[in-house]
Amino acid sequence: MVSIKKAGLTFIALAVFAAALTAVSAQTPNISEAAGQTADSVRYNEAYSLVMAEKWAEAGKALDAFLQTYPKSPWVDDARFWRCYVMEKSGTPAEDVFRCYQQFVKSYPESEWSDDAKSNMLRLAQQLAKSGKPEYEALIRTIDRESENEVSLTALRALRDIGDKKAVQALVDLYDPQANAKFRSRIVSVLEDCEDPLVVKKLMDIARTDPLVEIRAEALSAIAGSHSAEAFTFLRDFYRTENDADLKRAAIEAAGDIGDPRNIPFFKQVALNETNEDIAREAVSALDEIKGQEAAEAAQDILAKAKSFEVREAALELISERKAGDVLPLLKSIALKDESMDLRRSAIHMIGEQKDKRVLDTLKEILAAAPNEEIQGAAIEAIAESGGGVAKAFLLAKALESEGEEPGRSAVQALADIAKPDNTAILLEVYKKAKSRDVRLTALEILADHDEDEIPPTKLLIQIFKEEKDPDLRQEIARALGETKSDDAVPVLLDAARNDAVLRVRTAAVSSLGRIGTPKAKAALLEILKKKEPGAES
Repeated sequence: MVSIKKAGLTFIALAVFAAALTAVSAQTPNISEAAGQTADSVRYNEAYSLVMAEKWAEAGKALDAFLQTYPKSPWVDDARFWRCYVMEKSGTPAEDVFRCYQQFVKSYPESEWSDDAKSNMLRLAQQLAKSGKPEYEALIRTIDRESENEVSLTALRALRDIGDKKAVQALVDLYDPQANAKFRSRIVSVLEDCEDPLVVKKLMDIARTDPLVEIRAEALSAIAGSHSAEAFTFLRDFYRTENDADLKRAAIEAAGDIGDPRNIPFFKQVALNETNEDIAREAVSALDEIKGQEAAEAAQDILAKAKSFEVREAALELISERKAGDVLPLLKSIALKDESMDLRRSAIHMIGEQKDKRVLDTLKEILAAAPNEEIQGAAIEAIAESGGGVAKAFLLAKALESEGEEPGRSAVQALADIAKPDNTAILLEVYKKAKSRDVRLTALEILADHDEDEIPPTKLLIQIFKEEKDPDLRQEIARALGETKSDDAVPVLLDAARNDAVLRVRTAAVSSLGRIGTPKAKAALLEILKKKEPGAES
C-alpha cells in the first residue's frame, strides 16, 4: 500500500508539473494555495520537484536549505533520504553515499523510507564489494540477515496464531541480543501474546540481560501476561534484586497487572517501605488493579502508616474511588485532623466529588473549623464543585457576611464560576451588599475581567461609578466599563481621565477608552492629549 505521505508527494509533483505547463499565464499558481500546504511542506515539495526533474545540483541546495530552515519539520526524514539519493545521482563516491544511507537508517528507523534506504545500501555494498572492498561483504550479510529476520518474524507470528508449536521455539530462537533494538522490541511484543512456559522463561531471560533498559521493561510487562504464580514470583524477586529505579517500578507495575489478591501483602510492604516515592505510589496503583475489599483495607493501612504525602494521597484516592463502605467519615477526619495540610486539601476535594447528601453539611463543618485560609479556600472550592442551588445560596451568604478577606473572596470567585455564563447580576449584588471592602473589590475585579461574550451592564456600571468614592473600587469599575465596548461609557471615562483626583483611576479610564476602541473613544483619547485650559486641575 502506498502511504499517504508518499501519495501526497506524487500529487504535489504533478501539481508542480501542471503549474509549469500553464506558464502562459502572468502568474504561476501558488502551490500552498492549491494544496493547502504549510510553509515547510511548500519548501520541501519545491525541493522534491527538483529531484523529480533530475536537477541534482539545484535539488541538493534546496534540500540543504530546507533542512537548515526547518530542522523539526515532519518532512525532515523525507528530505534526508532524498539528500542521500541526490548525492548518488550527483556522482558522490559510493562509500560516502552508503554512509549517508546508513546514518539515515540509524537516525530514522521508523521512517517510511527506511526500507528504501536499506535496499540502496545493499545495492551499494554489493558494488563496493565487487570493486575490491571486501569489508562490505560483512555489511551485505548483516543487511540480508535483518531483512530475513523481519520476514521470519512475520511468518512465525502467523504460525503461532494458527497454533503451530514449532513456531514458539523458532520465535524464542530468533531473539538475538546483538540484533538491532527495534527488532528485539518486536520479538518481545510477539512473545507477549504467548502463554507457553518456554516463552515466559525466555522473557525472563530478556528482562535480566537485554542491553537496553526499555526492552527489559517491555519484557517485564510481557511476563505479566501469563498471570501465573511463577510470573509474580519472578517479578517480585526482580524488584528486590534490581538496582535501576525505572526497572524496579516496571516490575511493580507488571506485577500489579496480574491482579492476584494473594499479592496484596507484597504491594503493601513496598508502599510502606520503599524510599522511592514513584515506586511506592506504583505499589498503591498495583493494589488498585486487585478487586475486592482486601485491597481497600490495605490502602487504609497505608494511609494510616505511610510517611510520604504522595503515597498517602494515592491510597486515599484508591479508597475514595472504590467507595467500599462509607468513606465520608474517613475523608472528614483527614480533612479536619491530619497533620499534612496537603492531604487535608486532597481529602476536601474528594469529599466534594462524593455523591452523598451529607457532603454540603460536611464541607460547611470543615470550613467553620478550618485553621487557615488555605483550607478555607479548599472547602469553598469543594462546596462549589458539589453544585446545586443550596451550595450557591450558601456561597452567596458567605460572600455577603464575611468581614475579612477570606473566605469571602474565595466565595465570590467560586460563585462567579458556578453562575456562568450569566454571573453579572450576582457579582453586582455582592458589590452592593457585601460587608467587606475586599470582597466588593473582588466582585468588581471579576466583572472587569469578563469574557468577550459576557458584557457587563453599561448603565448600571456608570451609575455605581458616579456614586462610588473608594479609589480602588472606582479603578475596577473603570476597568469594567472598558469591557462593555460601549460608547455610552465614553463620556464618564473621559471625565474621569481628565478630572479624577487619583492618578490610577485616571490611568484606568484612559486604558478603558483604548479597549472600547470606537471612533467616539478615539476622539476622547485625542481630547485628553490636548493641552488643558488655564486653571484646569494638574
